[in-house]
Amino acid sequence: KLHNLVEGFPRGVEAVKVSKFHVNVHGFEMATHIGAMLRKNGVSTFQIHGPEYEEAAGVHAPQRSSPGNGQNDLMERQILMQNEMRERQMAMQIAWSREFIKYYGTFFGLAAFALTAGAIKRKKPGLFVPVIPLSFVLAYQMDMAYGTLIHRMRGEAESIMVSEGDRLSMPHGMPTFESIEKARRAKAHLPPLSEK
Repeated sequence: KLHNLVEGFPRGVEAVKVSKFHVNVHGFEMATHIGAMLRKNGVSTFQIHGPEYEEAAGVHAPQRSSPGNGQNDLMERQILMQNEMRERQMAMQIAWSREFIKYYGTFFGLAAFALTAGAIKRKKPGLFVPVIPLSFVLAYQMDMAYGTLIHRMRGEAESIMVSEGDRLSMPHGMPTFESIEKARRAKAHLPPLSEK
């Protein structure tokens, strides 16, 4: 179909080469005619090589990002994905604390009432002692679920990263490709890379 279309082009053009949907042309006027005739005959997928000819034929090539921009976009997507996963995990942890409070709060209320009543009825204040440690657990969970515990933890973590970075170092430093490959080869009883 494309070869038949080329036969109707005006004379005096330098060269025309048609191969499936790729059209190589020489001449601005020729590019204009090719673009118009292809679209008129229902050919919507075609490519005319050369930026000046693409503009004449009405073809707008997609802008290609440089390799650096592509790497930056990929890294940004990975950071966003990791941050979203972190937010979901924190949301699940907070939701777990709030659900735990419902059950533990009920248990604490019944236990505190029973121990207080028993201490008063039997005149033994020692029965009230277990309520004290149980109240600490309830206070911690309340602070975790509805209080400012997470904000204080975040502030403390930022302070540790700034002023106590040496505490965050891994034993033997960061793992490298060489160390991982060495351990893998030793485990698989393979010769070291240096012997290859």
